Amino acid sequence: MTIVTAIAMQAPRPAPHRAWRAALNPPLVIGAAILGLAILSAVLAPVIAPYGPTVIDLSAVRKPPSFTHLFGTDGVGRDVFSRVLYGGRVSLTVAGIGMIGSLAFGTAMGLLGAFGNRFVEVAVSRLIDIQLAFPYVLLAIAVTSAVKPSIPVLILLMVLAGWAGAARVVRGIAPQERGKDYVKAAAVLGVPKMRVALKHVLPTIIPSLIVLAAMQMAAMIVFEATLSFLGMGVQPPTPSWGGIMLDGKNYGAARRRAGADVSGPGAHRRRAAAPLQREGRALMSADPALRFEHVTIAFPGAAGPLKVVNDVSFAVDSGRCLVIVGESGSGKSMACQALLG
Repeated sequence: MTIVTAIAMQAPRPAPHRAWRAALNPPLVIGAAILGLAILSAVLAPVIAPYGPTVIDLSAVRKPPSFTHLFGTDGVGRDVFSRVLYGGRVSLTVAGIGMIGSLAFGTAMGLLGAFGNRFVEVAVSRLIDIQLAFPYVLLAIAVTSAVKPSIPVLILLMVLAGWAGAARVVRGIAPQERGKDYVKAAAVLGVPKMRVALKHVLPTIIPSLIVLAAMQMAAMIVFEATLSFLGMGVQPPTPSWGGIMLDGKNYGAARRRAGADVSGPGAHRRRAAAPLQREGRALMSADPALRFEHVTIAFPGAAGPLKVVNDVSFAVDSGRCLVIVGESGSGKSMACQALLG
């Protein structure tokens, strides 16, 4: 007589406590609060700012910080605090568009390299290597020497400087998904490669892209400030954080007065970029590399199902090890076999 043994695994139940724990992650909450204040101050700039961003008062040239001018005034008497608030609208908008464009282009190139033929795969890989090795400042100098600096050119430079990072992430994840059974089954059924890439593989990459978007946004804010400070980004009189710091440098005849001009926009730029980096790190820590939740394994018995693993849950973060200890027959091996599928 042959006895057939079956193993039944209960479907994982939702774990709302994990979602709440991720949502209440202190770095995530602090970063979101600071970023929210920076965005809110930029959106409400017409209401908060005491002066217009381009209002010139020649009787108040290079004034130190005071109750009338919180960040002082620049070389032509414009209120720096008002320009910082209005500059946030420009800097955050440009950085956001650049981040979205770089992620979109990088994702497309990464999927093309993962699902294209051998020639396309090698070409995409070499382009990524070249882009990552090429300093973005030299790229900006080369482009702005050929065309006049402007906001569209700045966004183009952001896309060119940031797409390789997204392409490398997608290029690393897509081949792993491509080797799974559901992707192979779609290929056997004759589904086109690009449809498989967009419908089946892309959704699995989106969580990694969300984390990358937070880090990329912070990099784009710094990128815009750097190019504008070098005179290759947003052009005056349009206010931007980098341009305001450049004004402070140009009109800072006295070192202390220059510090008063530069510290306000520089600190505001750091307050906007730092929480985005904190958000990215918190999102990475909130998403474990391995999750095993509410798993029960049972064998059929004479008196009913015999549970050998009962409602076991654990999670392992990237770069961490988990040791499962228990006496013989406690279900360690069965849990590991269930984990491996």
